[in-house]
Amino acid sequence: MAAPLEDTLVCGYRQLAAETPRRRIDVELRALDLLFAVLFGVFLAPVTALIALLVLTTSGRPVLYRGERVARGGSVFTMLKFRTLRADAESRLGPFLGEELVRRTEGEYTRIGRWLKASQLVLPLDTHTGRISQYLGLTRRRTLGWVAALEVTAALRQCDPGDPTRYDFSMARLGILDLCQRRYRAELDGKPEAWRPLLQAAGNGDITLLFSAHDVEHNNAIVLKVYLDERLSQAESENCLT
Repeated sequence: MAAPLEDTLVCGYRQLAAETPRRRIDVELRALDLLFAVLFGVFLAPVTALIALLVLTTSGRPVLYRGERVARGGSVFTMLKFRTLRADAESRLGPFLGEELVRRTEGEYTRIGRWLKASQLVLPLDTHTGRISQYLGLTRRRTLGWVAALEVTAALRQCDPGDPTRYDFSMARLGILDLCQRRYRAELDGKPEAWRPLLQAAGNGDITLLFSAHDVEHNNAIVLKVYLDERLSQAESENCLT
């Protein structure tokens, strides 16, 4: 039985993260992360304490939400943030997906949580969301830093003022699919012995390409078909010239 598309994307992303080579600049960037985290943590301590008090007095405990996130190399860490939904909202929202989940989540926001959600959200820009944002013209900046993230968030807020980050997964997915396509084509370029028998068979008649992904529009068979069509056209052009 084929794995769900979401699991396939997660596994693919974890593999890409695990294969990323370690660089010296990563250590330097991590040191800057820690430095700025400490400085801003001290500077914003009064604001943090005020928000914590408001969450506690308006909706009770717990003040913080704990959630697991995937980090570099596929490792999992626990993220902490101010709770924006009512206590135990996960147990009530767990069975739902898609639009029904979005609709029910709206009813779970606390008064302070709704304000935090509407005023503080910024779309995080990684390689995938950044590439798609540039392609769509949401930002013209070549450097995907904080200013670019604010520009993209402001553009998406025109589509959804209440939650401009709701497009995060879909944009990242588009970026990942594009990256995977280019990686697959590069593998085909490096292994002509794998596709030449298919090319010969396609030249003699129709062939059938199979795939196991749930997404019928984005999978290796679609990429392979386009790749073979391009090779067939190239071979026909060369035969005409000779």
